[in-house]
Amino acid sequence: MINISLPINYIRVNITAKEIDPERTTRHRQGGRYIVTGDSTDSTFGGRLRSNDKVRLVIMATSKQTVILQALTVMKELAIEVKTAALYKFADEAAELESMGVDFR
Repeated sequence: MINISLPINYIRVNITAKEIDPERTTRHRQGGRYIVTGDSTDSTFGGRLRSNDKVRLVIMATSKQTVILQALTVMKELAIEVKTAALYKFADEAAELESMGVDFR
């Protein structure tokens, strides 16, 4: 996962990050960031998104294309409609992400 190192109150929006490594989660919390431990490919991630109407944007920030695609699949299966952005390395990955609903505009 690519870490976003911004203070909680940056530009007056709440930023929540998800990290799979509990030790990194602890370090980020100690640095004043709001971060939860978890796996974005787990259906509980999607369930939390569906039950939270305040989420306006999900940014998939990991170098592993398969993880992003799995998380997008979970969101699609749970009919979660939220604007989604993602990082990618190669042009062919962008096309695949766009076909899954990622918005690059």
